[in-house]
Amino acid sequence: MTMKEIYLCSEYLKSHPLYRRFGCGLASLADRDYPGQGVFKECDIPAIDLDSYEKSLHCENDCTSDGVIGIGNNTPYGLTEQRLLLTELRIGYVNPRNLDFRNLRRKYVHSVEILREFDSDRRIDSGFALIFRKRYVPEAQNVLWRMSKEAAKKEAAEWRAYDPESFCNFINYGKPLPLLPTEETERMVREWCNKVDLTVSELELRYEALKDYWWRMKGRYRNVDLAYISEHMREYLSRIRFSQHEDIELCEYLVNEIKILISI
Repeated sequence: MTMKEIYLCSEYLKSHPLYRRFGCGLASLADRDYPGQGVFKECDIPAIDLDSYEKSLHCENDCTSDGVIGIGNNTPYGLTEQRLLLTELRIGYVNPRNLDFRNLRRKYVHSVEILREFDSDRRIDSGFALIFRKRYVPEAQNVLWRMSKEAAKKEAAEWRAYDPESFCNFINYGKPLPLLPTEETERMVREWCNKVDLTVSELELRYEALKDYWWRMKGRYRNVDLAYISEHMREYLSRIRFSQHEDIELCEYLVNEIKILISI
């Protein structure tokens, strides 16, 4: 399974003409809107402050995204497809059900217009990163998912809800290259793959543990861990054996469920 691994690419952002005057950091943007809460306080994530640009024109400044950052795809050949990603801080938001598609789309479209006014060839990601407190992320993502199922709101399929930690994981902030799975993931995979002659009960236990861990890593946007798990589990599933006394149909069913899980 191939997963697109995103990596922070501040050089691409800093080459945009607006950065020279309106460059800042996500931490300062968060502190301006949510003073004293320390959001991204340990991070140095360069951004363009589009609100300040709008204020400099004496315009209404509620029609832009809060910040713009640079990202790229991490590949064996270096960072490719470098582009800008719009971000919106919703740290004070307590009711994700009130997310308004038209308002978000207006912010996205107007922000893109501003960025391209100064650099018409600049690549801009179709995604929109909405950053909430952790407790509200599942509900916010569910609202965005439901939006995307409406014919007139399919753009929402590219929008994602994060908390500050999962957003840093998504852009692999502060992580050296090459990206590696966590020690916990390596340990868990060793435990799951330590025996090839299995009973149905043993396979069921592995499946339940794998399922819990897989969704935990997916919620934290640990794509490198998911890819590591998938690669090793696929190889492991090709080697496992069951006694003829076991329910072979149930065994095959569980193996197939694992294959489906690690392909998500």
